[in-house]
Amino acid sequence: MFCDCQHTTKNYGPIWRPDDGSKPIPSRPDNAPNIYRPDILQNIEETLRDLDEELRELSLDVHAHPEIAYEERYTHDVLTKFMEKHGFEVTNHYHLETAWRATFTNREGGRTIGVNSEMDALPGVGHACGHNLIAISGVGVSIAIKKALEKFNLPGTVELLGTPAEEVGSGKVVLLDKGAYQNMDACLMCHPAPGPVGSVSLSGSLALEKITVEFTGHTAHAALSPWEGRNAHDAAVLSYNNVSALRQQLLPSHRIHGIFEGKDWTPNIIPDYSKMNYYVRAPTRSEVKATMKRVIPCFEAAALATGCKVKVTTSPGPLDLRQNSVLGGEVANITTARYGDIDYEWGIKNASTDFGDVCYGTVNPKLMGMTCSRELCQLFRRCIQVLPFLRLRMAEITLQDLRHLPLPLRHIMLVLMLPRLSPLRELGSSLTMCFFLRLRRHMTTMLRFKTSLQENRFSEVKDLTLLKHSHTLSHVFMTRWCLNTKINELKLPC
Repeated sequence: MFCDCQHTTKNYGPIWRPDDGSKPIPSRPDNAPNIYRPDILQNIEETLRDLDEELRELSLDVHAHPEIAYEERYTHDVLTKFMEKHGFEVTNHYHLETAWRATFTNREGGRTIGVNSEMDALPGVGHACGHNLIAISGVGVSIAIKKALEKFNLPGTVELLGTPAEEVGSGKVVLLDKGAYQNMDACLMCHPAPGPVGSVSLSGSLALEKITVEFTGHTAHAALSPWEGRNAHDAAVLSYNNVSALRQQLLPSHRIHGIFEGKDWTPNIIPDYSKMNYYVRAPTRSEVKATMKRVIPCFEAAALATGCKVKVTTSPGPLDLRQNSVLGGEVANITTARYGDIDYEWGIKNASTDFGDVCYGTVNPKLMGMTCSRELCQLFRRCIQVLPFLRLRMAEITLQDLRHLPLPLRHIMLVLMLPRLSPLRELGSSLTMCFFLRLRRHMTTMLRFKTSLQENRFSEVKDLTLLKHSHTLSHVFMTRWCLNTKINELKLPC
């Protein structure tokens, strides 16, 4: 999903190259009067100009010391010392050995803006993905926000996370599960990427699932008695070709790619073991799952053809990145008025990032649908923690968007959207009407649980008729919301 708002333009101009000497030109300079608080923007620009040389030196230092996932010790120390020098309160080894946090607060109240600095390099090729640039971008943005808060005496907090293991290990997902993002009202990150000259990309990214395939055959001498063998190498080659044939029938937005490897291979011995590592990508997790159902038979068929045994192991990768259209609109407004243009066709549109999981918050879809009182109690408390993330996105979510969500999560989102769904004629979809019908039907039963629910004492609720009937966590959220609302003022359709 990408941000597509009234401020943006579709830039299909020439792609920037290292030897390109052309300078970016604002595509909509007439938008300049619409920039909110241009004095703050000017202060941010001045801060970044003053930091230019320091940030360049920092970037080159990180680039010269590439460290792979969860081994970013040198980078951890360099970046934390830099943030301490600029007046931030730094927490070293934040939840993970090589993660860290730098915070600054001015006055009480205000919002908390989260920023990310990635640090890890790619195995074998160093910082080819530009994480040294992502690191200094997060640092620069955070210091610029700090300076603006101080100069204009604005209440607020900026929180910069040093996030390890993006390339391999999904470091942000680990930090997310450990609560590192729970205090943030908004979370920002930028990534270097190809694109038109002077453009900022507001594209999303692809969801990803990982597949590990192991073929086990039987070894034999390749010349003396090949008929005694079961060739695991052949199984891998057939699988590779099967997947290649499948690509022709897949959507252009989907990606399948992988490698295979062996163990103790030699030309005169039939290999009895081979291993394949594949990535399946698509615009959404549901599309990834659908494609996986077509990819896995490619491996099973190869095993059948070669007489080998096959073990297929799948593991979820990053979720797709969903841009916030409200924040993206402001980026587009400022960019087109002052700096260049907005692009949707480049960026990391066809790549994947663990930052995608951050934009979804911490709801774990595998936990939906439990009816045991203890499980509900634990899950309710877990999901309450994610409400700030969901509320942050309420301004950009429409009823049309909800059709892609599982029913329990759809109901939760509808509850949070209620304050802005007015007048009631906006509640036209069947899924919304179904939601309100259920809500009215269960209102009487909900009130019976009022005391226990308000005190989060699910274990003391003996009559679980409602919860057993619903089979979803959504009704717990509905109950909780109703009991904290003036029910007489709740105007429901029907």
